[in-house]
Amino acid sequence: MNGCDPTPREAKALSKWTTMDARVMIWILGSIVPHLVLNLRPYKTTADVWKCLHKFYHQNSTARRFQVEYEMTNFTQGSLSIEEYFSGFQKLWANYTDIVYENVPVFALSVVQVVDETSKRDQFLMKLHSEFEIARSHLMNRLWMHV
Repeated sequence: MNGCDPTPREAKALSKWTTMDARVMIWILGSIVPHLVLNLRPYKTTADVWKCLHKFYHQNSTARRFQVEYEMTNFTQGSLSIEEYFSGFQKLWANYTDIVYENVPVFALSVVQVVDETSKRDQFLMKLHSEFEIARSHLMNRLWMHV
């Protein structure tokens, strides 16, 4: 949103725009829990409804990043199978990179991704059960030989 009013001035275009805006409004109102709909009654356009919803529900990326990093720090294999652990780890890492990469300039993204791949691998291996120690050691030794 750039702050300009997208409402057309010409009657025919305004009529079409109003119809489309009403459709989107119905979609938004149908997508949220009923008790929240009452809070949106004062808003007449979807843009206003969207601004209101964004204001109430948009989480600061700093808070989101902290939460994801906290979850990643505490996430270990525990009683999970290797497949469950890998899947959960991948999900957390994807959430983390979504947050971090949104602020990385395009020209630097590939460098950050290379560094993150190393961290991702290391974090995954560090939190495996001790029964995987031999496999972890072999992987790390092979990686060191290629450096």
